[in-house]
Amino acid sequence: MECVAFISQKGGSAKTTSLISVSVAAARMERAGVLILDTDIAQGSALAWRGRRNAPWPVVEACRLADVDRRLRRARDEGFDLVFVDTAGRDDPALTGLIACSDFVAVPCRPTVLDRDAIAPNVWSCRRAGVAFGVLLTCVKANTEARVQQIRDYHRRSGGCVLDAQLSDRVRYQSAIASGLSVSEMSGDPELADEPKVAWRAIRRRLAQTAGA
Repeated sequence: MECVAFISQKGGSAKTTSLISVSVAAARMERAGVLILDTDIAQGSALAWRGRRNAPWPVVEACRLADVDRRLRRARDEGFDLVFVDTAGRDDPALTGLIACSDFVAVPCRPTVLDRDAIAPNVWSCRRAGVAFGVLLTCVKANTEARVQQIRDYHRRSGGCVLDAQLSDRVRYQSAIASGLSVSEMSGDPELADEPKVAWRAIRRRLAQTAGA
C-alpha cells in the first residue's frame, strides 16, 4: 500500500480538487482500491464531494491529522492499495508526522510568485524528512506558458522537484466536483480529461523511483 499526501499551506491552490481528480484517475487506471482521508475537518470538502457521488469508490473518510498513521495501518489490513490524504490550507505542526508516514507528497501550487514562496516551508519539510515530493502546478491559465516555465525553472534551481504535469484553470473542474465526479469522468474535452491521468503517471514514476532507490 502507498500513501500520497497533498500538502500546501497556501489556500486557494486547488488542493482538494487536484487530489480528487488524481485519486479518481489512479483508481481507474490501476483498478486499485483507493481511500481518501479528509483531514480538513472544518471544511470537509472531500467528504462533501463523496456525498454527491453515485459511484461507490473511492472511499472517503474524515480523519484527524494526528490519527493518520494509525488509520494507514488499518487501511493496509483492509486491503486498500492507495491512500490519498487531503489537508487544510494552513500550517500545522502535525503535518510533520503526515509527511514522515507518506510515500510521496504532492505540493499543489498556482504559477504565481506568491504561491511559489508560500509553499517553500512545505518543500523544505519534505526535503528535511527525506520524503519524495513533487510540485504540481494547478490553476494554469491559457497562454501563460512563459510564466509557468519561470515557476518551473525557479523550483528546479532551488532543488525542488516539479512534476511533469499541470492542471488547468478550467470551469469544468469545478463543474465535475459539484456533480460528484472527476473531470476525467466528464465527456466533451479529452485533453482536459487527460490532465489528472498525466499527473498520476508522473506521481507513479516518482513512487517507482523511490521504491527502487
